[in-house]
Amino acid sequence: MPKPFQASNSNSLAAASGAAASPNLAARLKQWQGRLKINQKIGWGYRIALGIATIGITAGIIIGEHYQQRAWERKEHAHRQSELLHRLHTEILQARKHQQQFTLLAITQPTSLETEYSQFIQRVATTKQAWAEIRYFVVQANTIHSAHTDMGHAQKIPQFLLDYEKISVDHFRNVTMLMAQIEPSQSNSPVQMAAVQQQLLDFAHGPLAIEFDQISNQLAHLAATAQQDDEIAEAALVQAEAIRLWIVAGSMMLSIAIATLLAFLTSIAIAHPIQIVTAVARHVTLEENFDLQAAIATDDEIGSLADSLNRLIRRVKQLNEQLKAENIRIKAELDVARAMQQMILPKPNELNTIEDLDIAAYMAPADEVGGDYYDVLDYDGAITLGIGDVTGHGLESGILMIMAQTAVRTLQEMREMDPVRFLDTLNRTLYKNVQRMNTDKSLTLSILNYANNTISISGQHEEMIVVRSDGQVERIDTIDLGIPIALDDEISTFIDSKLVQLNSGDGIVLYTDGIPEAPNLQKERYGIERLCEVVSKNWQYSAEKIKRAIID
Repeated sequence: MPKPFQASNSNSLAAASGAAASPNLAARLKQWQGRLKINQKIGWGYRIALGIATIGITAGIIIGEHYQQRAWERKEHAHRQSELLHRLHTEILQARKHQQQFTLLAITQPTSLETEYSQFIQRVATTKQAWAEIRYFVVQANTIHSAHTDMGHAQKIPQFLLDYEKISVDHFRNVTMLMAQIEPSQSNSPVQMAAVQQQLLDFAHGPLAIEFDQISNQLAHLAATAQQDDEIAEAALVQAEAIRLWIVAGSMMLSIAIATLLAFLTSIAIAHPIQIVTAVARHVTLEENFDLQAAIATDDEIGSLADSLNRLIRRVKQLNEQLKAENIRIKAELDVARAMQQMILPKPNELNTIEDLDIAAYMAPADEVGGDYYDVLDYDGAITLGIGDVTGHGLESGILMIMAQTAVRTLQEMREMDPVRFLDTLNRTLYKNVQRMNTDKSLTLSILNYANNTISISGQHEEMIVVRSDGQVERIDTIDLGIPIALDDEISTFIDSKLVQLNSGDGIVLYTDGIPEAPNLQKERYGIERLCEVVSKNWQYSAEKIKRAIID
């Protein structure tokens, strides 16, 4: 069974109360995320990130505005309190001043008494209005700011009202009653005026007047403390503004950090399955381990890709196993074909029995079945040499080489010596077999007949090298002596032959393209020129030594 490469996006279960188990919140979120497509994951990631950022920033602004609003209300409260107390204090002082003035004017300047008294009455009215405004301020402050724990010194004002407002009212009423005894005219006698003045002086030093004077002292103290509250509130407002900025900035940074983390987690949720699929594909490619599987359980495009990859891996594994079995079968067939090729090649003892000729042959065994062909046939003193090369490699090339050897031997046994009929018959035989095999294989083939120191060569193949006894090399081109065998059903018009006279010590070298095209370690080809050079330099030796010199 294929083993998973790496677990990913698996649905975890959390134990619930009792014997039943149910998915927890994290598992549900993972299941929900696994059902989303990639574009939906990205969209939800952006929405949640922006939502968190918006909510966090908005909450920070609201909290900051709340603290600033409270500080501003406290500042307004303290300022209004200070203003009202200063005004009441001023009005009481002015009323007290006018009272003192008309007490002196009662004897010294009776004519100015009426004016001064009128001003006193106006101050009494404005003082009462100031008292009313303070009373209203206290009621309003208690209603609006009842939740505030820090009201400064405003909490002392209600007690101040209870203690001193009635004293103020009684004081003004008594002064008014005393002044009602004086008629602002010339009919008041000095004695009468002196009596009123004495009553006024007695009243000014009486207990009610003394209590009235304490109002001024208490108001001065309250006004001073109210001024302090105003200054404290002003500083608190500045501090609240700074706190508001810090709250807003902190909420923005926190929201951005959370949004960034969420975006990062979203990118991991998308990228991690891709990395798993990529890793599985890389390991399968590099290690050819087709037991690996990408364990992705999502329903998005990555899950579809992983499923397709897993099926592809399983299919490749199946095909690979089939291919291995097929390769074993083909290798066995190729081994048989290769063995058959080696079996039909001329043996050294056959070559040694041919009189008056020194023959050496070599064909290197290859890993793959090739189409190189050579043969040496001796029939009653008539020597036939064949050399050819089938196109390509593999079983078909090997089979065609065997068929060519069989056809050449058959024709030689039939004593067919005419080169045109020989190659034409061989071509028609192989052409029909190639058509039956449904392949496009063909072969170059040269047939050489030797008798009485003369060689007849026909058919197209590589050049034939003729070496004279002194080492001189002649190259015989075969391009015009025929065309490839099995390429067409009729080639008789293309077949020609050439005669070469050999003297004592002369010889020939036949080869396939594997010799001139063989590369060395520097990837330089052996080449036909080097072949001719090696043969010429070693011609004085036996055929076997010349062969070794070429190979080595």
